[in-house]
Amino acid sequence: MNMPVYPQISLQETGRHLRHLCQNAGYTARDLQMYCHLSNPQSVYKWFSGSNLPTVDNLYALSILLGVSMNDIIVDKNDDVVFINAINQSASKRIYFWEKSMAMLLDFWC
Repeated sequence: MNMPVYPQISLQETGRHLRHLCQNAGYTARDLQMYCHLSNPQSVYKWFSGSNLPTVDNLYALSILLGVSMNDIIVDKNDDVVFINAINQSASKRIYFWEKSMAMLLDFWC
C-alpha cells in the first residue's frame, strides 16, 4: 500500500505566507493582536517570523478575517511555494505546485 508523505508544517514559510496575506489585506500586527484579543503584538511577530504558529482558535479566526481557509494559510514542507503578484489586482495569489500534478498542469495548458 502506497502511503502518502506525512505532512509537516513549514513554520517559516507559513509565517511568511501569513504576513503576506495580512499585508495584502491591509492588516498590521497590531490589528491582528486586537482581533485575536492578544495582550501584545509579540505573538503575531512570532507567527510572522515562523517561531510559533497561531493556536487553532486563532488560526480559524485569521482564516475568517482574511477570507481564506485554514489550509490556505498553512504551508507544508513538501510544497514548493511560489508567490505571484497579479497584475491589476491588489492581492497576490499563492500557487502550489506538487511534483505529481506538474505534468498534469503542463498537459492541460499546452
